[in-house]
Amino acid sequence: EAKWDSFVELAKAVCEKWDVPYIDLDANAEFAAEFDISTHTPDNVHPNATGYDIIYKYIGDWMLTL
Repeated sequence: EAKWDSFVELAKAVCEKWDVPYIDLDANAEFAAEFDISTHTPDNVHPNATGYDIIYKYIGDWMLTL
């Protein structure tokens, strides 16, 4: 989980520095209840197929707001 947390913090910092909109899935309680890092990321960073099945709907909904 440490890799995931580090990745998220770095990605957010880059987006904020360059004023790039981003979705903070870790701040989404519904997503957090559905997505388990140890189950859905084999290396604690990259989602597996099941992880992507969970993530895509949150990202898709967010993209429609842009």
